[in-house]
Amino acid sequence: MKHPFNFKNNSVIYIKGRIINETKELNVPFILDTGASSTILHSEYLTAVGYNLKRDSYGSEQIITAGGIVTAFKIKLEHFQILGKVLENYPVLSYYFQPQMMMGGILGNDFLKDFQLTINFPLRWIQIE
Repeated sequence: MKHPFNFKNNSVIYIKGRIINETKELNVPFILDTGASSTILHSEYLTAVGYNLKRDSYGSEQIITAGGIVTAFKIKLEHFQILGKVLENYPVLSYYFQPQMMMGGILGNDFLKDFQLTINFPLRWIQIE
């Protein structure tokens, strides 16, 4: 199945994801980042669907960002939908992105490594198998 993406400033691929927690669900704009080792969600999206970062985290991890090394909480998403896949208890990192970043998350290699990924830039679609 082919999934459309937006290509902002000819440099960033935006795709749509969805997080679901018990009674709430939320659409999340993700950046596809083949250079990121982990999938990271903006902490505000997690709290909006009912996660408590301190209560629901199962540890933390240091990550390298453009601003330096920071600590991110580890959270397991009850349900995570992206690129036609539905994942349960999916581990992500939580981090507060600055508003100018204009993203809800980063889809990293921890997700991508399990699939064959095809990106068609002229037609603006992604396919995973």
